[in-house]
Amino acid sequence: MCTATVPIARDDTGRSLYDKCTEASIGMFSEWYPRVRTGNIPRIPQSAAEALYYNRHSIDFSRRAIAWPTDAERLANWIRAFIFPPYQYPTFRCGDLTLEVSAVDWDRLPHRVASGEVIEMNELGAIVGVPGGRILLREVRCDGRAVQPSGFARLGVRPGLRLN
Repeated sequence: MCTATVPIARDDTGRSLYDKCTEASIGMFSEWYPRVRTGNIPRIPQSAAEALYYNRHSIDFSRRAIAWPTDAERLANWIRAFIFPPYQYPTFRCGDLTLEVSAVDWDRLPHRVASGEVIEMNELGAIVGVPGGRILLREVRCDGRAVQPSGFARLGVRPGLRLN
């Protein structure tokens, strides 16, 4: 059967997953195209019960603002899905700045801060409290340039700040 499995790693983004799928499809094409030309392929109907379809309107890519009151795992997955350079990144407001997230991680560690509040800063990034855990902002972008954790303070990201 002409299928390929593409594993999704914890740090994959929309872009890296797109690239993985592209590579898998090139491999499938190379393998199957000669057989398609000769008609030497199995014909297996797709199960209607298992079929999925998402059209280009399934996701509103103009809505990139991070909704901090979202479960940690779900929010981290949403953020990673919207990281698709060079076209888009998920965003949040920090004072007068709109910052873009370009690298993120998460955990289920408990905290006692409001959703979207920066708990602490360290060499790995800014840790933000959300329902069910914490989001680690490992890299952000400001005015099109990547900013590493050591530069977050100059952007105004600090413990106690409530992001929106």
